[in-house]
Amino acid sequence: MPWLGIEIPSEYLPFEIIRRFKVLWQDILLDFELRHPETRRRLAIELDLQLSEQDKQRFKNLIRRFQAARRIISFLDWPLLMEWNERKLQASTLIEMTKVMDKNYQVADHKKSLGRALDRRLEELRDQIRQNSLEETPSFWRVFKRRWRFSPIRDEALYLVGRLQSIQEA
Repeated sequence: MPWLGIEIPSEYLPFEIIRRFKVLWQDILLDFELRHPETRRRLAIELDLQLSEQDKQRFKNLIRRFQAARRIISFLDWPLLMEWNERKLQASTLIEMTKVMDKNYQVADHKKSLGRALDRRLEELRDQIRQNSLEETPSFWRVFKRRWRFSPIRDEALYLVGRLQSIQEA
């Protein structure tokens, strides 16, 4: 967007910053759902059943921690909850992307140019998510910075998954 002859990157536009804060706030609210051990055990079962073998190795520690959940986590442990939620969001995004991409290969809609373009973009986003995973014990600021950077990518990926599903249903 040229303004006085200066090109401003889209990530610094006011509406993009507001959108990122909105997605960030929604993710923060989801952090606190992981306080309860029943929720964590249920998510461990879902992740274990739905993740591909390649991705299951990446999230084996998270699944193990969730399976061993026995107590409620305090609100004061928000950094830990944020790290767990960030990993869970990454895993669930990969699950959704893999499901719709596999279905797209099985259905003959892969020959449509829009389906191919969406599939290519989803593959790029999936590779980007896989390459930039969190280290084993990240600091609070690294998790927060990663969330700020990757929440729009997750948002775009889930939007493209929805678009590809609507194309497959049509």
